[in-house]
Amino acid sequence: NDISLDGMAKIHKALRVPKKKPDPTKVFEGANLIAFMYSPYVIIVDMQGVILTGHQLPPLSTLVNPKWVNASTICGILRTYKKIYTGEVQSTVVYFFNWETGRGESITNPALSLLHHSVEYNPATHSVLLLRHRLRAIDIP
Repeated sequence: NDISLDGMAKIHKALRVPKKKPDPTKVFEGANLIAFMYSPYVIIVDMQGVILTGHQLPPLSTLVNPKWVNASTICGILRTYKKIYTGEVQSTVVYFFNWETGRGESITNPALSLLHHSVEYNPATHSVLLLRHRLRAIDIP
């Protein structure tokens, strides 16, 4: 977990955990990946609402639609704003983060400037599919 104590306090305040435990017949044991809108935090939470680990993104950034690409790595759209989450975007990149190594990597490409909401990683071809105005495939160097 690389989130500061102040950051963890903000997350705990924003995260509403139900007082009643979930019915085990209606949920699967496991963990949930949560990225906060307009906040530089990504966390993994168990079914009881306990934060298992977290990652702090660069300042003024948010991770849009993160998805697991394997057992330890997520991929999403890292959006960085010019001012405090005003909607004026400074940059948009495809972002990979590995929970085991604690390492994040951004993939930049001129085609990424106006990304929409989704990115899909294809490990077989080592490429990402991006939704812009139409679907595009971008090879990763």
